[in-house]
Amino acid sequence: MERVSLQVEEKKTEKMGLEFKELKRIDINEIIPNKLNPREEISKKEVSDIRNSIKEIGGILVPLVVYWDDAKKKYVLLDGERRWRAARELAKLDEKYRMVPVNIISGPLKNEENIKTMFNIHMQRKQWSTVAIAEAMGKLMKLDPKSTDTQLAKKIYVPVQAVREARLFLRMSAELRKRCLTDDLDEYYLILLARNLDVCKGLFPKLFEEYKFDDLIKRFIEKVDAGLIIRTKDFNLLAQIAKKCVSLDEEDLFIETFKKMVEEKTFTPSDAVKYVDRKLSYKVDSLFTLSCKEFLSSLKNFSIRVGTENIEIPPSANELLLEIRDELDRLVRKLEK
Repeated sequence: MERVSLQVEEKKTEKMGLEFKELKRIDINEIIPNKLNPREEISKKEVSDIRNSIKEIGGILVPLVVYWDDAKKKYVLLDGERRWRAARELAKLDEKYRMVPVNIISGPLKNEENIKTMFNIHMQRKQWSTVAIAEAMGKLMKLDPKSTDTQLAKKIYVPVQAVREARLFLRMSAELRKRCLTDDLDEYYLILLARNLDVCKGLFPKLFEEYKFDDLIKRFIEKVDAGLIIRTKDFNLLAQIAKKCVSLDEEDLFIETFKKMVEEKTFTPSDAVKYVDRKLSYKVDSLFTLSCKEFLSSLKNFSIRVGTENIEIPPSANELLLEIRDELDRLVRKLEK
């Protein structure tokens, strides 16, 4: 079974264009972690889970990926840090775990090659979270600050949008990024919060001159930590409220509501939606009436054309009209009660 795992790993390595040198077992103490690994912060739970798995199976089946560093006289990890840490812990209790399978590739690797190789190996294995991918991109950005999003995307074979998301995430404090890497905080709270704050800032630039980005992130994440915000997608409400207020010429209402979210500890985006809807109920009602009149006029004109110009109603429109009819029936029944 183990030999099959080694062969699979060898094929993956060759597929990625890495120069495969040797598969063998080596002492766990001959291996050192990779200082450029974006997943430097690994949760104790992750290691515990893998340690239990290795113990149950009786050893590591999927080899670690390493290269030899002449200067350090050690093998440097490219893939398998969680397995390596788990095996080290087990080896303290049982000598049989000291020897681990490794897949050795040519080295040493320059910093950029090192990160790119780790990135591509892990993307093949689908082990890195969004935050770990962002950290890898951040290290590449530091090595080549002038590289564009497109150039960076080509280096690591990801969509340009993924690079933009990484830049967004890397604006967060080191403390919050560390929490995500150790699974203490869902990374999508930060990603969606930053994305929606950027939308709001684009619509209300003067408002955002009053607040620092880090302070805003901190105050909203405090609501997450307090259990007041339990869904990551709740942060999408920020942009929805901003756009709604702009469309209804109620910019001052958004400013008021946003400040309440920032300043009041228990006032959440969900509360903000209810607050805005209550404030705008009079305007929404009048806009709905106006929309109904415009729709009715459009419907009458189209109906006349169907009768006089022999226009055929397309199937997609026919289905939509039936849906509209059903919804109108429901509304009429409510009015009759």
